[in-house]
Formats: sequence, C-alpha cells, structure tokens
Amino acid sequence: MNVEHRATIAADPDAIFAFIQSPEYHRALVPHLRLVEAIEPLSEEVADDGTLSRVARYTARAELPRFLKRFEDKAPEFVYWEERSRLNPTTRELRYEIVPEMPENWRSYYSNEGTLRVEADAAGNASVVMQNLEFNVSVPGLSLFIGKALRTEITNIFEAQAAVLREHFGEKA
Repeated sequence: MNVEHRATIAADPDAIFAFIQSPEYHRALVPHLRLVEAIEPLSEEVADDGTLSRVARYTARAELPRFLKRFEDKAPEFVYWEERSRLNPTTRELRYEIVPEMPENWRSYYSNEGTLRVEADAAGNASVVMQNLEFNVSVPGLSLFIGKALRTEITNIFEAQAAVLREHFGEKA
C-alpha cells in the first residue's frame, strides 16, 4: 500500500528542511501524535557530503483495533519502533524506514520505505512538503484490514507533521 501526502507551508524550503533536521522538530511533533509518548534521538552522524543519518526511537501507547479488543489484556502497555533516516540538505529529501522493536522473525511480515521532500511551490512564495510511504503487511487473512488501519494512522501522522511545520513557521494549522 502507498500513502501520499502534500502540504503547502508558507516558508522557504531550506528553512523547512533545516527545521526538520533539528531536534526541536521531534520535540514539537510529540504533542501532535495521539499515541506517541516520546521520540528519543539515538544516533546522528553527518557524512562528508553533508548528508545526515539519524536514528530516533518512538515510544507509543499500544492501542488495539476493535476487532482485537479481546486480546487487550495480553497487549503490552507501550510499543516501540525506530525511524532510521537519511537526510540530504542539498536535495531537501529525507529517506527513511520504520523498524518495529519485535522479534526478528515477525519483522518479515512488515516492510516499508518512505520519503519526505521539500520544494518551492510554482509561485515561489511557499514550499510544498511531499511525503510518501510504501508499506506492505503480509499477515494471511488480516493484511487488508491491517493495511487500511495503518493507512489511516499514517495519514494522521503526515497531517500532524504538516501542522507542526505550519505552527513553527507562523501559520494557523
């Protein structure tokens, strides 16, 4: 499945990308994400070409979909995942993957890769932030249902990210 999102932000593309690279971005994002309790930077490394590689760990309250509520007492209180990203300030592109903290053999049921790109809009007075996440859930009998639930959650995350950018650059969300 693929989820795409576009947001127009009244700010310079380089300023937007610089903010996304900063630790302040993750701090500002947490209150906008319904289930996320924390985003913790784990590592950050700048290559000679200026590309930034970083890993951030997300902590979120576990919330099961209605059809799985009967298993709620067996679910952990929190779930964790890493966002492993590579940010290129020259192209203003961020490429990432989400790696859930779960047994390795379970990870084979889920794959994803995403991009975020910032470009000047055609008029040159704002920027367009384009996001794309391609993901696959391979759980026999549940893939379609899980995929639809994830699509909704991913769209909400993309909208929260746009709201953070708008707030930071002085727009009303």
